[in-house]
Amino acid sequence: IAAEGPEAPVSLDVMLDMVSVGYDRSAVDKNEQYAAETVANSKIALQKCQAGKPSLTKAYGVFFPFKTKEDCASWMYFIQAHFSDRSGQKKERLGYLFKAAQTGEKQKEIGIYTTIGQYYFDEADRIYQKYVADRKANDNVETDEMKTQLGLSRGNADRSIDAFGRAYKIASCD
Repeated sequence: IAAEGPEAPVSLDVMLDMVSVGYDRSAVDKNEQYAAETVANSKIALQKCQAGKPSLTKAYGVFFPFKTKEDCASWMYFIQAHFSDRSGQKKERLGYLFKAAQTGEKQKEIGIYTTIGQYYFDEADRIYQKYVADRKANDNVETDEMKTQLGLSRGNADRSIDAFGRAYKIASCD
C-alpha cells in the first residue's frame, strides 16, 4: 500500500478503515489510545472525499464501506464531533455535528439533533440564570445589558426548539 503512494485510491480506503477502527475503539471499547491519529486521518480522508479522490472500491472504504462520498463526509464530521466531545470542546463539537447533518446518511440521525438541541437548551438556561441573578442584584431593575441577555437566552431556546423539532420529525417519519 505504501508503494502505491498517498494519491492511490487504495490509500483513501485504508485511511477510512483506520478512521472507522479508531472511532470504534473509542466509542465501543472506550479506548482513546488512537484518538489523535483518528482525528488527523479523518480530516485528511474528508479532504480527499470532498476533492473527489477515487476509492478503490465502488464504496468508500473496504472493511467499513460508506455507500457514497456524501456518507463518507457525513461520517468523518460525525467522528470529529465524537472526539471533540471526548476532549471537552463543546462548541467545536456543535460545528462538526451541523456539518455531519447537512449531507449523507447522518441527516437522519436523531441523536445529532437532540445533542444540538440540548447544547442550545443548556446555553439558554445558563444565560437566563445570569439574567435572573443580574436583575436581582440590580433591585429588579432591567438594564440594556440584561435585555440583551434575555434576548440571547430566547434565541438559544428557539434554536433548541428547532433542533428538537427536527429530531421529532425524523423520529415520526421512521
